[in-house]
Amino acid sequence: MKKILPLLPLISLVGCASMSSYQEARVLEPGKAQTGLAYTGYTDDFKRRGFADSTGIQAPLIEWAARVGVWKNIDIGAKFTFIGAMSGDVKYQILGEDGVEGATSQFQLSSGLKVSYANLLRPSALDTIGDQKATVTDITIPVYATYEPLSWVGLTLAPQFSYRISDNDNYYPAGVIAGASADLRLGKRYGIMGEFGYHKHLSEDFSQMNYGAMFYAPIELGDLVQMFF
Repeated sequence: MKKILPLLPLISLVGCASMSSYQEARVLEPGKAQTGLAYTGYTDDFKRRGFADSTGIQAPLIEWAARVGVWKNIDIGAKFTFIGAMSGDVKYQILGEDGVEGATSQFQLSSGLKVSYANLLRPSALDTIGDQKATVTDITIPVYATYEPLSWVGLTLAPQFSYRISDNDNYYPAGVIAGASADLRLGKRYGIMGEFGYHKHLSEDFSQMNYGAMFYAPIELGDLVQMFF
């Protein structure tokens, strides 16, 4: 996966506007880095305007993500959905900071800001132009609430509110989208995180679901930098 930046133009060919998260409230320590690879199912039920036989979109997605701790209680992340979308976010941990002498809190709360971009073309319409293309930008405020009954088990509920900017309301209508995701983490430094999410447009007959699992692992910060440069 080395030298990812030269591949970014290829990421924008075809895909779906994934709103998956695969995150929990606890942030990474400064200088620590983590990477993950996910298989995500995507489905929406929007009846595309002007297409009487449209019944929504279903698609399997491969997603790669990375996070880096940059300051006390702050980390940043990026996620690439192959192929079709990318996002970047910053997260601040509000509650649940680890205590002294190795003690940790079972409850954590975080929030932040995420910006997602997708340049989309319907897979069934690769030989057409016009109405079936869309450029979508989502500006999202998420909240992550995590409970850890055990150090290797985490349960997270993450409501989020997004404002979508779209140049094609026929396929991805602009406006406010609200929803949430629920995540289950099994493991500590290495593990798997399962997720189910549901999001609904507040002014259009449009909703979407995502469901999948991500395998995650720590990575050296230097190795992560080399992937891009």
